[in-house]
Amino acid sequence: MRLFLVSILLISSLIADSVDMIDFESDLFSKDNHHLKKVVISLHLEGKNLQENSYALQDSLNILISSYYLEDLLTSQGKEQFKKDFINYLSNRYKVQINNIYIIKLTRIKGIDDIDELIQRLKSEGFLKNKQDIKKVFDNIQ
Repeated sequence: MRLFLVSILLISSLIADSVDMIDFESDLFSKDNHHLKKVVISLHLEGKNLQENSYALQDSLNILISSYYLEDLLTSQGKEQFKKDFINYLSNRYKVQINNIYIIKLTRIKGIDDIDELIQRLKSEGFLKNKQDIKKVFDNIQ
């Protein structure tokens, strides 16, 4: 009986495969100011037939992650909910079975998120002293 169980486990582990989704970039809305914030996520997925469903994995990640607010996804509870939703979405939409999801990395790319923040930074550094300076900057951008 033990040999039978070990054989079953060995066969199932050979059938299952894994995929790494490295540095997937997406834009998420922030609850604070409703502006888009860029995030990078890396996942390790374990399941069945993942290699041949790589496009379904990417599509599902893109659709699902954009349905979250940045602040929700950065919490432990949000990450666990994201994993459950990702597994369910792949199963229902593409019939892809995921056994485990490991979030390897999830970071917000820090930078200047909007034009108002850019103007404030330039003013605080003394580059923009009046409206004429602001007009010159925008005329040079175009």
